[in-house]
Amino acid sequence: MSIPYDDVRELDVFMVELDSGVCLMQFYHQRWRRANDVRRWSPEFNSLAGCPDVFK
Repeated sequence: MSIPYDDVRELDVFMVELDSGVCLMQFYHQRWRRANDVRRWSPEFNSLAGCPDVFK
């Protein structure tokens, strides 16, 4: 499933599924970012396994 860029709104979220785990993404200031880079979440949330691999 894909969403046209023009339909994405500030703070929309989606989960990326990678071989290394999952990572929550959040649309922030006109681009997708790892949600844990946008907000200060709990340490458990920030350690989601896939997040370090999203932008490799």
